[in-house]
Amino acid sequence: MRIYFVTSIFCLLFISTKSQGYFAKYMIIGTSLSYMRYTEKDFNYNSVGYSEFIWNTNIGLRVNKRLLAGMTLLNIYSSELYTPKTYYTVYGIFSQFNFLPFETNRLCAEISINKGNYFTNNDIPYQIEGLYYLGFGGAYDLPIKKIPNLFIDFSFMYFIILNSLQNKNGFSQSIIGLNYRFHER
Repeated sequence: MRIYFVTSIFCLLFISTKSQGYFAKYMIIGTSLSYMRYTEKDFNYNSVGYSEFIWNTNIGLRVNKRLLAGMTLLNIYSSELYTPKTYYTVYGIFSQFNFLPFETNRLCAEISINKGNYFTNNDIPYQIEGLYYLGFGGAYDLPIKKIPNLFIDFSFMYFIILNSLQNKNGFSQSIIGLNYRFHER
């Protein structure tokens, strides 16, 4: 049922924006890597904490002059110190609104709806299947002058768990990555 809803939305967007000349003017493929490590000493002066590695991939299509829509996938590898890493996934659809009127740079606000198994409780992650998240944040694309269509992506996202669970915490992701634009005119 959800796939029909998403397909219908994309078809309506296609029909309403095709005449504007901006639809599918370019497609963006992006990737980023993030690493975070938190440590502190316990009462016995042992190091405690966790580490987290996130690989984010996304693909987006320009819908109109200011709007980009697409899909994203976060691969999260996280563990408490000195324990094996656990693999989590968060995937979903997003929309970005560009505040800048020019074609090269983009300063965007982003909102997304996601599904995954990454649950945070007092900063310690656990795996719980079937979680839904509302994500919001911002991004800025800075062109790399020497390589056409390649951009450095500076982003920040915050995800809120929508499921009714006790002691749930949201989680954030700071991103420095690369975006490549295909078929830009």
